[in-house]
Amino acid sequence: MSVMVAASPDAAPKRTRSLPRIFRSKAVLFGSIVLGALILIAIFASALGVVDPAAVQPRLRLKPPSAAAWLGTDHLGRDVYSRLIYGSRVSLLVGGVVALLAVVFGALLGLVSGAVRWVDGLLMRAMDGVMAIPAILFAVAMIGALGADLVTICIAIAIPEIPRVARLVRSVVLTVREEPYIEAAVSMGTRTPTLIARHMVPNVLAPLIAQATYIASSAILIEASLSFLGIGMPDEIPSWGNMMANARLVFQVKPMLMLLPGLCIVLTVFAINRIGDGLRDLLDPRLAKSVGRLK
Repeated sequence: MSVMVAASPDAAPKRTRSLPRIFRSKAVLFGSIVLGALILIAIFASALGVVDPAAVQPRLRLKPPSAAAWLGTDHLGRDVYSRLIYGSRVSLLVGGVVALLAVVFGALLGLVSGAVRWVDGLLMRAMDGVMAIPAILFAVAMIGALGADLVTICIAIAIPEIPRVARLVRSVVLTVREEPYIEAAVSMGTRTPTLIARHMVPNVLAPLIAQATYIASSAILIEASLSFLGIGMPDEIPSWGNMMANARLVFQVKPMLMLLPGLCIVLTVFAINRIGDGLRDLLDPRLAKSVGRLK
């Protein structure tokens, strides 16, 4: 005789809840949707009804929105809509490349510094020296010396971020290094590279992912600031920063020329920061517990 056991009402919801765990966070979900839309816009910019964003037409300068120019034209007759669309490529590329460079090199330095005691002091003093220089001033000096192009701008913004990542990773490694299983592995003769790869790298991934989002948003702001000051991307390459710089000349007549790229920057940075906040809450169990107690 077979006995039928009624399924627990919590069984199905439990499976459903466990599938998209990362997207249970409203912050991550919102940020991912907005950032995903911006990435798609940047990738498929040429298919979104744009014209040449660098085409100068003085006779069409400062025209209002129309069927030919959906958001009007700037002080040189260039299509504002096209420049906004293509400008997303510069900001997103700078944010992504800077975050990747800072995380990779900062993580390597932090892992070595935390795991190898005799190089810790030397590396950290070098990182302190780099951190003493304001990021924007370092970028201005480097771009002034090497010239303004996308590669130089990314490197100039990434270098001041490396010490911050290195110190974050080092702090995690120093904590992990005192764990009993690490001491047991060392007593069994495990080599330092194996310790780093097997036991320390997995522990630093969670804070690194969250930190990378903040670096990306900071890089977008710094690139826009450099372009606004006239030492960032060349004017023929549309970016939201140099669009705002050009709009200063006609701000009293056409304020939207400055407000539109400014809103694009705000939306992009806000979306990336929301992802970072959500990932931090999900990936840091201690923070998640403290937030839960506050609620």
